[in-house]
Amino acid sequence: MSTKNYIAILIESLKKKIIILNELIKKSEEQGYLLDQPDFDTDGFDAVMDEKSKLIVDLRFLDSGFEAVYDRARETLMNDRAAHVGEIRDMQTLIGEITSLGASLEAIERRNDTKFKNRFRNEHQKVRQSRNSMQVANGYYKSMTGGTVQDAQFMDHKF
Repeated sequence: MSTKNYIAILIESLKKKIIILNELIKKSEEQGYLLDQPDFDTDGFDAVMDEKSKLIVDLRFLDSGFEAVYDRARETLMNDRAAHVGEIRDMQTLIGEITSLGASLEAIERRNDTKFKNRFRNEHQKVRQSRNSMQVANGYYKSMTGGTVQDAQFMDHKF
């Protein structure tokens, strides 16, 4: 395969990575929206997580393929930089865009992580309050129905 073909594959791989990163950003924003809702949709949240997992697998596949192709073309690109100045500049531009998208995605994920922790803490608190309420109600029910029999304090048990 010629160096031109390798460079075309590298550029195409970078463009696909940008598309996947944009999809990941959309899914992360959707996840943040779901976390902001008063009624938490666990099924929707799980569906978004599954879609993000698939996109991450695709991203890793692209990265490994990019590295393999770059390893084959690196020597030629380094030795004959002048002949490939335009393509190298295009790749640098795409890599800059990928870096920017990666930073945006990381910021969104950090916000979502904080939202998720807050949501989890609130749900845990609700469960704890519900459990305490049930224990109080159960104790009240037992005391009112005589479910708990207390021995007399001053009764002589010698008989």
